[in-house]
Amino acid sequence: MLLAIGKGSGSIEIWLCDISSREFDKLGSYDAHYYAVTGLAWAFGGRFLCSCSQVLFSLK
Repeated sequence: MLLAIGKGSGSIEIWLCDISSREFDKLGSYDAHYYAVTGLAWAFGGRFLCSCSQVLFSLK
């Protein structure tokens, strides 16, 4: 099973999780955004990962 973790730094980590043996291996990380990652969603089939983050701006 793949696990994606969004971090406050804006990066995303991908982990390979083996539930039966309780082993977790970090596959990699990606500096995806400038601000905190607020949402992650795997596309159907797990081939793609969508992410969103905070955007700091003001409306005038």
